[in-house]
Amino acid sequence: MTNNRGTITKRNDSWGYAFSYTNESGKRRWVRKSDKRWNRKDAQQAMTEALARVDAGHDLGSANQTLASYLNTWINQTGSVKDLKPGTIHQHHVNIDSYIVPRIGNLKISALKPIHLRELVRDLQASVGTKSKKILSPKTVRNIFSTLSCALNDAVRSEILVRNPCTGISLPKWERPELRTWDGEDVAKFIHYTESIDEWFAGLYRLALIHGLRRGELAGLRWSDVNFETATITIEKNRVLVGSDQVTQSPKTSSGRRTIAIDSGTLDALNRLKNRQLALSMELGVPLFDLVGTRADGRPVHPDRLLDRYRSLSAEAGLPKTRLHDARHAAATMMLSMGSPLHVVSAHLGHSKPSITLDIYAHALPKADRLTADALGSAIDALISQTEIGSNIRNS
Repeated sequence: MTNNRGTITKRNDSWGYAFSYTNESGKRRWVRKSDKRWNRKDAQQAMTEALARVDAGHDLGSANQTLASYLNTWINQTGSVKDLKPGTIHQHHVNIDSYIVPRIGNLKISALKPIHLRELVRDLQASVGTKSKKILSPKTVRNIFSTLSCALNDAVRSEILVRNPCTGISLPKWERPELRTWDGEDVAKFIHYTESIDEWFAGLYRLALIHGLRRGELAGLRWSDVNFETATITIEKNRVLVGSDQVTQSPKTSSGRRTIAIDSGTLDALNRLKNRQLALSMELGVPLFDLVGTRADGRPVHPDRLLDRYRSLSAEAGLPKTRLHDARHAAATMMLSMGSPLHVVSAHLGHSKPSITLDIYAHALPKADRLTADALGSAIDALISQTEIGSNIRNS
């Protein structure tokens, strides 16, 4: 809430504005801005926009505050104002509290220079993670720096800074690691093993290995999302870990919210699981569990449990150790290797655009290209043969 609505100023041919307000912490802030390029109307418009941000709950801050103070305010406002997933907000908190503030948080935001940020990057590259105790990967360093850059971009938009000092800073190069995926025989061997032992999660693992569902999508899938008549499933929820808490949320992008066809074998596996859950619910005297992914006692399965069980089953089946997310990669690779159109595979996986699918799975395209070339050639040759037969008949 503002103390007054401000005044328009003019000094040395520079129009500007000034006003004060009290932030949520009860601290009075003074905001003064001017620009030689402004006329009176420009200054009035700029002040109106700044006041609107204050009225919307933003703390415009000051260039004299420390980076730690600014980031603390920024992350709290970002979490309440921007439409960010809990996992994203949590990761911003980790990046700020564990990596940025301990290193440069004591600097005034106005004093931040590119040299400080280059030193930050070098320090991060030589640091270990708070949990893994391993040297931070280039991707992790880039993610940490991205949090800082995003926060300082907002400082520029709030006119706390004139420019973002993160601009132009060289970051460690990150190359996508080579995928470790099973081939079709490995997938078939795993599915055969899980079904031969009547594995409780067999249907969920088929969804990962054949249709490329993510772990959070498996954990968040509900029976109301499964259409047994049309053999389709609708992915609308993710159940993911935010720190140590399980959070159910919508997919990150609109493309992640999708309805896809599933094969008859997977549909049968899901039907068997539903019947087992129904029998258990009747035994316990409770309604059918809403989630597809439950433990045998009806409780929602922990996402980590799906991973741990997947690894155990892989070892029992004599298969190479991979992550559960690699099951998604196996599905995508097989789809493309069989010649499925790129845009179809992209939509099935829930990617926001086919270029993402292409970037990740380009290795599978040469085989798909060979299959397409052979199939098209065979089709044309068959038509040529039919043309020759027809011509011979007409000429006889």
